[in-house]
Amino acid sequence: MNSYALYSRSSFCFFRRTIHDYNYKLSNHTQKNYFIVKHSEKHLCPECGNRLYVRDTKKRTVKDGNGTEYIFSLRRLYCRCCQVLHTEIPDCIYPHKHYYKSTITSVIGDKCDYFAGDNKTIYRWKNL
Repeated sequence: MNSYALYSRSSFCFFRRTIHDYNYKLSNHTQKNYFIVKHSEKHLCPECGNRLYVRDTKKRTVKDGNGTEYIFSLRRLYCRCCQVLHTEIPDCIYPHKHYYKSTITSVIGDKCDYFAGDNKTIYRWKNL
């Protein structure tokens, strides 16, 4: 169980300072394994309910079970009212994790025969 406060809003969920988005568009960039995450709806701040404005983007490197790295360009959204910065992430990525959500769940559930990560990583995931 993680320590994030979960707020439901229509078709996506908000984690405090992380917007976990279920209706997003991944567009493949000219570089290999580089994706740009965009959402067409306007986001509201989960803390005060005001509109969020796009501030900038940051890159997040995510690995699959084979160790292949994918780079996501994630938008960072700013609330002018409460002055909090939120990150918009797709539902295939856990907040603060460097592996795909499907990889983590298959390793935890012992459904994965091969995993390129470290044994300490598996131990941490199973004991959270």
